[in-house]
Amino acid sequence: MAEFTKKRSDTPEYTVQPGSSMQTAEELQFYKEVVADISEGVYGVDQDRRIVFWNSAAERITGYRAEEVTGLC
Repeated sequence: MAEFTKKRSDTPEYTVQPGSSMQTAEELQFYKEVVADISEGVYGVDQDRRIVFWNSAAERITGYRAEEVTGLC
């Protein structure tokens, strides 16, 4: 299971720690689907801070579609 740490106390931002074990593809897909459907705006970034995930609530809150922001820093 991946290990998560909270980056700052005032922002609910989490990162996967380097060297942590990752789940199977099926488990990762399950978690992605759960996060995609929650009512909170959630996005994920890679190590270069490029957006790699943007859920539907983030679309609703910001007005930007995932296709518009994916890949941006």
